[in-house]
Amino acid sequence: MLSDLELMELHVNVLFKHDTEKRVTVVNEPPYDVAPRIFVGGTHLGSVVRYSKMLDASLVKKLEQVIDTNSVSYLGELINILSIDRQINNLWIGPVYVWD
Repeated sequence: MLSDLELMELHVNVLFKHDTEKRVTVVNEPPYDVAPRIFVGGTHLGSVVRYSKMLDASLVKKLEQVIDTNSVSYLGELINILSIDRQINNLWIGPVYVWD
């Protein structure tokens, strides 16, 4: 059986198309809208994080520093960092479930 982290990896690979650097490019269904600037899929084993190919490397570095803290309350800081270069117009938070 796959671990929760492996399942989350499969989940993000189904949700988005990726480039060769594992950066998300578009949503993986028509009309293939632009992918979000960041995806964080958290499990009890860790997180799967994907960044948009449109994000500047310095912004990615700031986001990684926050995510690497392993704090359960880093969402606010991620929003602050993403707001540096432009206003956030949409935020989606939702569960993905696995039943045994």
